Amino acid sequence: MAALDFKDWKIAGTIVSILLLVLAFWNVDFAKLLSVTAGAALLPIAAVAAINFVVVALKAYRWKVVLAATKNVGFPTVLLTTLVGFMANNVLPARAGELVRIIVLGKKAGISKTTVLGTLALDRVFEGVGMLVVLAALPFLIETPDWMRKGTLVFVILMTAVLAVLIVMVRLESGRWVTWIPVSDRWSSFLQTMAAKLKDGLRTINNARATAIVLLVSAAVWFLQGLMVHLCLESIGLHFGLTHALFILMVINLAIMAPAAPGNIGTFEFSAMLALGYLGVDPTPALSFALIYHFVQMIPLTLVGIIALPALGIRLADIRRGDGDVERGDRRDSE
Repeated sequence: MAALDFKDWKIAGTIVSILLLVLAFWNVDFAKLLSVTAGAALLPIAAVAAINFVVVALKAYRWKVVLAATKNVGFPTVLLTTLVGFMANNVLPARAGELVRIIVLGKKAGISKTTVLGTLALDRVFEGVGMLVVLAALPFLIETPDWMRKGTLVFVILMTAVLAVLIVMVRLESGRWVTWIPVSDRWSSFLQTMAAKLKDGLRTINNARATAIVLLVSAAVWFLQGLMVHLCLESIGLHFGLTHALFILMVINLAIMAPAAPGNIGTFEFSAMLALGYLGVDPTPALSFALIYHFVQMIPLTLVGIIALPALGIRLADIRRGDGDVERGDRRDSE
């Protein structure tokens, strides 16, 4: 039986998104949905759009701090790359924007793409630590459903495994683990080079000051995203405090880890409705919230990401041709 390839996962993610989108709209009063959405207060929505760009800037700064242990890359370059990566996540399947960020920053900053991969992976881990803190705190603040507690447990196991692997990679001598793999000398040399570059991107773990900074930034990011949820709820007359807003945010973020269509369409809406349904909100206003919250992030970021492309010297068509560039580039670096 043939193994699933990347294309299969993209197809599976698209099918899941379509099914969830159908379920999200299934029991909705379309006339009421249009009325509630069209009647949303514009000031909170405008505030959400503005705060979202602050969140992106903070994420870019956090990545810059992680990168600084390897190379000091200018904040404008990191910010533009982050914007383009988020735009790519919205228009390409399987979160391909992460690959785009690796390729673009590797070329612009002259860093091995494997090293950039290491910094991006570490940045994601720091983001996950912030999410883990919120998830762990929520059951002590509000009543949470059993399925969320199970999801939190899975996330804890996943994060623990990732952290353990990263710590082992940082602590071991560069490429030492490669000697355990039964491959030819040529492949062993290539893998050792790749391992050294990947380890280079994980240096921030050994810097207590940088680690403290990125953890504080992660906390600020999660707080602001919770505020965005709160404001979107307020815009359609759903009055929930920040704690319940964080609960909704966590449910959405746990759900969008699964394979999905570009922009997590379907997965995002269904998970938001699931969270609000638990809080006693009817499907129609719940879907109205989900659509507003999703698209007030997605549309502005996509437009700004497209505008940012020329500043990085690339075109939209270039990012679609980027697959495979990581391996080819690092093969050339190792020769």
